[in-house]
Amino acid sequence: MWWIRQSPRYRRVAAVKTRVVRGQVQDALERLNTTGETKTAIEHMLMRERKAAEKQSRKPDYENPVLTEEIAGQFIAGLHTASTTIAWALIYLSRYPEIQDKLRHSLHNAHTAATADKRIPTLAELTKARVPYLEAVLEEALRLHATSVAGQAVRDTEVFGQHVPKGTNVILIANGPGFHRPSFEIEPGLRSATSKSNNNWDETRDLRAFDPERWLVFKKGTSWDEAEFDANAVPQIAFGMGPRSCWGRRLAYLEMRMVITLVLWNFDLLSVPPALVDPKASYGIVHRADQCRLRLRSR
Repeated sequence: MWWIRQSPRYRRVAAVKTRVVRGQVQDALERLNTTGETKTAIEHMLMRERKAAEKQSRKPDYENPVLTEEIAGQFIAGLHTASTTIAWALIYLSRYPEIQDKLRHSLHNAHTAATADKRIPTLAELTKARVPYLEAVLEEALRLHATSVAGQAVRDTEVFGQHVPKGTNVILIANGPGFHRPSFEIEPGLRSATSKSNNNWDETRDLRAFDPERWLVFKKGTSWDEAEFDANAVPQIAFGMGPRSCWGRRLAYLEMRMVITLVLWNFDLLSVPPALVDPKASYGIVHRADQCRLRLRSR
């Protein structure tokens, strides 16, 4: 898409991006030189570049495109991804009160001390807690409204018989077959050695429905609140895969867990008028709800 990069509008936007990133890098570098402490993600990145330069006996390159593009990606991805997933999760929890009740029950069971003391869970409690039903709710929201993942082929390759030349920009849009509809049939001979086993997930259930329990493993004789979370139960690629997956993934999950927990701890999400139940959405880097209207009742 070289022609897009030649347009005046693209050049203006790129110039703004470069100016903002360089300003943030300079501010972080000044803080790092003054205090020696790494408190922000950018400061951590600059410190890693500094240590790498020392090992390689070279001068640190704080304008390295790899570093600056990662920072720009952090701004773009961090602005909409977590907030979009939180919005969709709250929309679904408002729409399905039975799921909301199950999640709240799970949260109270996970935070027994806070429940007994009739207080909000502390930061330490929120970061340490593992609530399978909460994980399932978040994964289901991500599955239905995933972020578009992009990458570039580093060599000539072949995917299911389709040739992909080196340098090709590949965008994975996770809202088609295998995600929201049953998968395509793939000839066994076209599969690579790493994908010889066919899908093990259940495609008989409605893949367009919001169903957190598809992510849970139920042992014989146990109920939903004793189930275990299985991150591989259903296809999901919102953060990418492998060594080049999103490095802000852990922070995003932490933010989402904390916000959803605190909202449900303090409020009941009531039903909204029919006109607001199913908001329209816009496609971009994320599948963003055009509005997120909630009716809250303090608990």
